[in-house]
This record gives sequence, C-alpha cells and structure tokens, in this order.
Amino acid sequence: MAGISDKLPEITRSRQGRRWKDRAMKRHPSLIPLSSHHQNALVQAKSLRSRSGKRTAEERRNVAKTFLKFWESHGQSHFRVEEEVVLPTLARFGIARAEAISEMLTQHVEIRALVQEMADLIERNEAPSAERMVELGELLDRHVRLEEHTVFPYVERTVPEAELVRLRERLV
Repeated sequence: MAGISDKLPEITRSRQGRRWKDRAMKRHPSLIPLSSHHQNALVQAKSLRSRSGKRTAEERRNVAKTFLKFWESHGQSHFRVEEEVVLPTLARFGIARAEAISEMLTQHVEIRALVQEMADLIERNEAPSAERMVELGELLDRHVRLEEHTVFPYVERTVPEAELVRLRERLV
C-alpha cells in the first residue's frame, strides 16, 4: 500500500532537494519570491476593482491608502528587482527586446503613473475616482498575468540553471 508521501505532488520532493523541473513545480525557486509578491498584488488589484463604483469617497480613500502602503512596502521594490536584477540577467542569455519584455516595462511605467496620481490625491485628502481605481486594478492584474504566464516562463527557458541559482541568491 502506498504511503501518503507517495501521493504528494513532486513539489514536496523538489523542496527536499530535487531539481525544480519536477512537474508539479510551476516556478523555478529563484522566481518564487517574485511570484509570491504577485499573489499579494492580485489581492490588491481585486480590492481596487471590487465594488469601486459603489464605494463612498471615504471608502475609496481607505482602499487607496491600503494600496499605497502595499506599494511602498512591496510594489516599488518588486519593480526595481525585476528591472535591475531579473531583466539584466535575462539580457545576457536571451532577447531582452522581446515584445513581452517591452510590454512589461511599459506597464511598469503606467502603473507607477497611476500610483503617483493616487498618492497625490491622498496627500490632498481627495479620493481617487472609481474609474481610475478600476483602471489601476485591471492594469495590475494584466501585468501580473503577463509576467507569470509569459515573462517568467521565458526567463526559465532562457537563463541557464547555474545563473537561475545565482539569481535566487540575489533575490533573497
């Protein structure tokens, strides 16, 4: 009779030292911290989009303040790590001018602009419009999905294993 550990997905075994290519592992360990940040970003994106049209100005201000705390503690540094660590590593081994990379960087700029607009409104004790909150939430959601479904798999296919391990050391 097979034990419970025989039924556990390969991800459990890979955490015990096997290579990351075991089928249940969706992400190379070097990119897992960034994928974890993405989970938090998706929660924030949903919060920005959810019920935005039905919220009072005060409720929108509170959601915006919560998002800005997330941005200051995670979002800004996440973008910098991608731009200053992940993409230069990719450029050494792959095509850094790929359409998905250009789109990713364009979205970084657009998200930063919307966040700055939101921060300026909060600083003046004004509420962002429901439409702008939805726009930011939708853009953030699309951005995370672009990275998770296109950019990160490209990094995993393109960057050699030894460099992915070095990348992990730089991200921790």
